[in-house]
Amino acid sequence: MLLLGVLASSGYRYQLTDSAPRGIYRFRPGPIERGRWVILCPPADAARLAVERGYLGSGPCPGGVEPLLKRVAALPGDRVAVARDGLHVNGTRLPASAPLERDLNDLPLPLAPFGEHAVEPGTVWVIGEHPRSFDSRYFGPVDERLVLSVADAVVIWEATP
Repeated sequence: MLLLGVLASSGYRYQLTDSAPRGIYRFRPGPIERGRWVILCPPADAARLAVERGYLGSGPCPGGVEPLLKRVAALPGDRVAVARDGLHVNGTRLPASAPLERDLNDLPLPLAPFGEHAVEPGTVWVIGEHPRSFDSRYFGPVDERLVLSVADAVVIWEATP
C-alpha cells in the first residue's frame, strides 16, 4: 500500500482493474483528445451506484469514490449512437462496447439512452477496454470538469482480456 501512495503522490497511478491495460500510468495536465487516456471522477449518480454495489473503492472524488481511468471515446461535435451492439462514434462501432444489462451480481445496470446523441460542449464520452468496464455506456456523457488529468502508460504488463 505504501507503494501505491508514493506513486499517487508523485503523479503516477497503478492500474489494477481490467478497464485499461494493467500497469503504471503517469497523470498530468494536458488536452482532452479522442483516444487519449484520462483520469476522471464519475458523475454523481454513477458514483452513488458504484459505492452501493462496490464497483469502486474509496477516493477523493465527489461521493467518496476513487477516480476512473478511461479512454476518451467522443468529444463535443461528435455523434454517439448507443445501440445493443455497442457505442458508435461518428458511425464507427467501438470494439467491446456492447452495453450489458446486468452486472456480475445479476443486478440491472443503468444504460445510457439508446439512440443517437450529439456530444454537447463541455462534455465527453469515455470507455474502458474491457466489455464489463463501468463507463459512458452506463452513465452517458461526462462533464469535462470531472476530468482530472490525462494519463500516459509508462509500463504495461498485462493487456485487458
